Amino acid sequence: MKPYVLVFINAIFFSAANNLRAQSEKSVVGTVVLNQIDTQQRWKVSDVRVENLTAHRTTKPDNLGNFSIRVQIGDSLAFYVEGLPKKCSIVKGYEHLTVYLDSTILLDEVNVSAQLDKTVDLIEVAEKYSKQNSIYFNGKPPITLLSPFDGSPITFLRELISKDGKRVRKFNRIIHQQLEINEVEAKFNTEAIRQVIPTISDEEADRFKLAYKPELEKLRNWSSYELLEYIKQSYELFKKEK
Repeated sequence: MKPYVLVFINAIFFSAANNLRAQSEKSVVGTVVLNQIDTQQRWKVSDVRVENLTAHRTTKPDNLGNFSIRVQIGDSLAFYVEGLPKKCSIVKGYEHLTVYLDSTILLDEVNVSAQLDKTVDLIEVAEKYSKQNSIYFNGKPPITLLSPFDGSPITFLRELISKDGKRVRKFNRIIHQQLEINEVEAKFNTEAIRQVIPTISDEEADRFKLAYKPELEKLRNWSSYELLEYIKQSYELFKKEK
C-alpha cells in the first residue's frame, strides 16, 4: 500500500477517534484545597495548573478555587502548585471533585490551634508568623530602607529575597484570596440560589456558581433584591446554554 494511502487512512481513524471522544466527554467541576498538615487548616487556592493528561488540555481555577475541565471516565488529571509535589487523580465520575493538596510549607513555625474557617482572623495569623520570623514589611520592603543614612539595607534584602520574606508574600496572597472567597460565598451561595430556584441540585448549583460567579466589587454594592434578580436572570441564561 502506498504511503500516502496509509497517511489518509490514519487521518480518518484519528478523526473518528477524536469525534468519539468528544461525544463521550463531559465537563467536571471541582475545587482545589490546600491542606496544611501541621495545623490542620485548609484554604481554597487558585494558583494551580489543572491538566488533563489524557486529552492534553489545561485550565486554572477561578479566585474561589473552583475549576471546570472536559473529561471522560478514566482520564488522568494532574494538579500543579509551585513548591508542592504533583497531585494526580483518575476521573471515576462526573460529580463534583474536591482535590486536597497536602502542604507542610506554609506557616511551618506557627502554632495555630483553631481550624481555618470563616471565623478565623487570618490577618492575625499572618502577623504572628511575620513577627516570629522578623519580617516587618510583609516581604515588600520600602526603597527608603536602602538609604545609607537612616535606612537598613540588610532588612531590605532579608524582606525581599529571604525564604521567610517569600513565605510571607505567598501566605498574604492566599489570605487575600481566602478573604475574597469568604466574602463571595457569604452572599452568592447555594442557599441564596435556592431562594430563587428551590429545586436546584447541589451538582447543578456548583456548576451555576462557577459559571456565573459575580465580580466581588459588584456583589458588594448589590442589595439582597438585586442579588436575587441577578441569580434569576443568570439562571435563565445558564439553562439555555446547557
